[in-house]
Amino acid sequence: MSLGDRLKERRVMLNLSRKKLSEITYITPQALANYENGISTPKFEILVSLFQSLECDANYLYQDYLPANLQTDFNITKNEQDLIEKYRQLNDHGKHVAKLIIDEEYARMLEGLLRKKRVSFPCLFPTLHNAWTFHLDDCFSKEVSILPNHITSETDYCIRIPDTDILEPIFHSNDILAVKNCPVHHNEIGVFSLQHKMCILKLYHMGNTIKLIPFHVNATPIHIHTMSDFKCLGKVLGVVSE
Repeated sequence: MSLGDRLKERRVMLNLSRKKLSEITYITPQALANYENGISTPKFEILVSLFQSLECDANYLYQDYLPANLQTDFNITKNEQDLIEKYRQLNDHGKHVAKLIIDEEYARMLEGLLRKKRVSFPCLFPTLHNAWTFHLDDCFSKEVSILPNHITSETDYCIRIPDTDILEPIFHSNDILAVKNCPVHHNEIGVFSLQHKMCILKLYHMGNTIKLIPFHVNATPIHIHTMSDFKCLGKVLGVVSE
């Protein structure tokens, strides 16, 4: 199971709706949905907040990413025994603080394990052209190393979003998008070349009607009238992390 699947599993286990979890964590329901669906990955400080609110630890959420040879050693050293004795003497507040620190450091350790398994892909760095498009000719490419997850096995290349809010609320500035060289179907998010400019939008394709739908609710869809100036550059699989 992916990290997003584990988050959803634990939320459902606690009988929490996304709205209720949002009220507890101050994370928007849309962001929680993106985490659960693998569209984006929570940052470290958000993960720590989720540990507390979902009453679980990093080991639970990251269990599917742990190496098979990572085993628990139950041989207790003298130093570990001293720590256990001190922990048992703490009041509830002290135990809570100790658990927070251990969870945070354990998550940092797991993140380090994942970073050792980085995979590299070519990445495009486009610059903004206008309200919905990026310069295609001027964007440069270099290799980026990203953390593996459930979508990296299908990834062909990446795109780093420049400093702009045009892809909000789905994607954010400096997000790295994983893209697969394949056709984009109705209601999927894709990368397109439109009149020699790049755009990242949702595709509406019903019958002979083709439109590109911006992510802003009040934005006007872009109607595709001629295929000569329109080309699909791949399907956006989601957000990956360096």
